[in-house]
Amino acid sequence: MGSEPARRVRALLADQLTALGFEVSVQRTRVDYQHPGRTSGSPRVAWVENVVAELPSTVADEEPGTFVLMSHYDSVWQGPGAGDAASGVAAQLAGAREAVAQPNRRNRLLIVITDGEEMGLFGAQGFFRQHPLADEVDLVVNFEARGNAGPPQMFQTSGGNSGLIEMLGEVLPHPLANSISFEVYKRMPNDTDMTISLGEGIPGINFAFIGGFPAYHAATDNPANLSPRSLAQQAGNAVALTRHLINADLSRARASEDKTYFNLSSRVFVQYPLLMVWLLAGLATAAVLVGLRLALTRRLLSGRSIAVALSVLLALLLNVSNLFESLSDVWFGGGWRDLAFWRNFHLYELNFLGAALITTGGTLWLGRRLGYAVPWLWVGAFLAVQLGLGFTAGGLIPVAITVLAALALLYPARRGLPTLAWLALSAILWAVLGLAALLTLPHASYPAALLALPCGLLLMSARSAEGGDRISAWLALTWIPALLLMPAMIFAVYEGLGTFMPQIPLALLVLLLTAALVPLAPVRSPLSSALLAAGLAVLITAQLQFRFSETQPRPSELYALTNAASGVSWWASRDPSPPGFAESVMAAAEQRPLAELLPGRRSQWWRGTQVNGLEASGPTFAPVETSDDRDSLTLSASASAARAAVYFDPPEALAGLRVDGQAVTGANTTNLRLYAMPAGTTVEIVRQPGSELTVHWQTARPGLPAGAPERPDDSMPTPGTWSDTRIWYGKAGF
Repeated sequence: MGSEPARRVRALLADQLTALGFEVSVQRTRVDYQHPGRTSGSPRVAWVENVVAELPSTVADEEPGTFVLMSHYDSVWQGPGAGDAASGVAAQLAGAREAVAQPNRRNRLLIVITDGEEMGLFGAQGFFRQHPLADEVDLVVNFEARGNAGPPQMFQTSGGNSGLIEMLGEVLPHPLANSISFEVYKRMPNDTDMTISLGEGIPGINFAFIGGFPAYHAATDNPANLSPRSLAQQAGNAVALTRHLINADLSRARASEDKTYFNLSSRVFVQYPLLMVWLLAGLATAAVLVGLRLALTRRLLSGRSIAVALSVLLALLLNVSNLFESLSDVWFGGGWRDLAFWRNFHLYELNFLGAALITTGGTLWLGRRLGYAVPWLWVGAFLAVQLGLGFTAGGLIPVAITVLAALALLYPARRGLPTLAWLALSAILWAVLGLAALLTLPHASYPAALLALPCGLLLMSARSAEGGDRISAWLALTWIPALLLMPAMIFAVYEGLGTFMPQIPLALLVLLLTAALVPLAPVRSPLSSALLAAGLAVLITAQLQFRFSETQPRPSELYALTNAASGVSWWASRDPSPPGFAESVMAAAEQRPLAELLPGRRSQWWRGTQVNGLEASGPTFAPVETSDDRDSLTLSASASAARAAVYFDPPEALAGLRVDGQAVTGANTTNLRLYAMPAGTTVEIVRQPGSELTVHWQTARPGLPAGAPERPDDSMPTPGTWSDTRIWYGKAGF
C-alpha cells in the first residue's frame, strides 16, 4: 500500500478495464479506521486509491440492479500476493470479460479493486462509506485467499441466505460450501473486505481457497507457487456468477431465512430450510431414544456398560489431546523466530496425516481391545511414551495428571465392554451435541444429526450382544453420508484453525471412529498396528527429509534503521541468532534493548550492528508549529511514507489528536498509525495542560536500501513482520 509497485499495478488494472469498455475511475480518499462490529484500537488513518470500474445496464425500460465483484490489489510487505489477492483480481477480470460478452445486460456491474485491505480494510471502508455508487449496490461477491492452493470455498454469506444458496446450487458446476462455516465465521474476529459491506447492510457471498497455508503473507506467495487449478476454479466461479447475475433478479439476495447446506461430494450439493433441520434432528433423536430403549429392554446393554464406554472414550480423548499437544509444543513451541517452527509449519499436512494415522490406529487398538484384557504392559508402554513427550515438551505435570486419570478410567474396562456400548455411547453423544448445536448454531447441527441417526437405527436392529459385530449390513449403509462428509470436514477444521491446533480435529476423528469403525473392527487385526506404524513413519520421514530450499525458504528478519537526528544507521533483527542471510549482513551483531534503536517500543530486544554509508535521507517528521501555551505540537511529514507510527509517552498526557486538521479517535491512545501517508501530512498533538509529553515517531518504506546484499533464493523475509524495511525514527517533546 502506497508503494511504487502499487501505483504500477493500479495503472495496469485501469488500462485493462478501460480497454474492455468499462468506465474506470480511481477513488482517492482518506479513511479513518472504524470497524463495524467492535471498538477500534489505536487510531489508524490511511490514504487509499481504489480502482472502480462500471459497466452499465443495456436495458433502458427498467431500473437496473447493481452487483459488485470485489477483491484487493494490495499485499503485505513481505509477499508478492499472488494468492492474496492477485488471484481474486484475476477472477474479477475474468468476470469483467464475461460481462462484456453479454449483449443484453439487465444489471450494472461494478468492479471494485480495493486498496489497503491488509492494513485494515481501508479501501472497502472508503468505497462503501464514501463512494456515491455504494448506496446502489444490491449484492457483493468477494474473492480472497489464505494460501496458494486448494479449491475455492464459499465460506461466508450475509444473513437471509436462502436465495443466495439456491443460486449457488443452480449456477456453479461444483459449489463447495457448508453452513458450518456460515455459523462459525460470523462469530469469529476474522475479517475480509466483505466485513465492511455486510456492516453497511449489503448482502454478499465470500469465496476463498485456504490450502498451502505456509505461503500466506510470505514471499512464497508468488505466481510460480500459485496453484493453476485454484486460480482457474476461482476465475470459473466469477465467470459463472457474472453470467447469471448480469440478468438476474438481485432482490433474491435478500431473503427472510437461512438454509443449511453442505457437500456430500464435489457434485452433490445438499441444501434444505430450517424446518428440515428440526425434522432431521427430531428423527435422529427419536431413533437414538428408541434404539437405547430396545437395547436396554433386550438386555444387550446396561447403564454400567455405557458408563464404562464413556470412561474409555474420555481416556482416549485425553490421551489424544495430550499426545498431540505435546507434539505441538515440540513442533511449534520455539515460537515465531525459531527455525524448528518454520520447518514444521511447512510440514503441516504431513504432520497432520501422521497424527491422524496414529489416532486412528490407537483408537482402534485401545477402543476395541481394552474390553478383552489388554496386557497392562502395552497400556503402560503407551502411557510412558506420553510421559516422555510431555517431559520433552515441558508439560510433565499436566501430562502426568492426565495419565493418572486415564489409568483410573481405563481400569473398569478390564471387566469387559460390549460392542454395542460403543454404539450406544456414540448415539448419546451425537444426539446431545446435535441438540446443543440446534439451539445455538442451528445450521451447523447437521453433522451430529447425520451421525446420531445411523447409530440409533443400528441400535434398533441389534438382536443379540454376541451379534454386535454383525450388525445389519443394509442398515450400516446409513453411515455413508457421514463417512463421505466427515473426513474432509475434519481436515478442513484443521486447515481453518491455521494448523496450530491438531487436538480439535483429532478429537472429532476419535468420536467418529468410536461410532463408525470401533464396533465393526475385528478384535484381533494387524490393521491398527499397521496404521500406528504408518503414522510414525510419516512423522519421522517428514522431519528427516525436510530441507530449506528455494521453494521452502529459510525466514529471517532484517531492517535498516536510521536515527533522523544523528544520521547513524543500523542493521537490525529481532531474531535471537539471525540465520543465514541476516547473519551475513549483520556480521558481529550485538544485542541491544529495542528502545535504544526504536524509541516508543520497550518490550523487546534486538540484535543490531552499526553501519556506515547508508543513505540517511528519507521521510521524517519535523515540528512546524507549537501553540503559544505549548499545549499542542504540530508535526509535518517531509516526504511520503508507506507506513508511519507516532507513539505518545506517557499516553495519559495526550488530550487530543488531529491529522490534517481532522480529529481522530481510538480506544487505545498509545500510538497513531498512518498508511500510504502523503508528503506534507500534519499531525497535531494536544497534551493535557501542565503535563509533559514526549512524541516518538517512525516512518517506513518497503525494501532495503540501495547497495544492500540481495537475499539468496533459499532465504525470505519472516512472514507476519515488517522485515526487509527501511525505517527512520526520531522524537520531539513539549
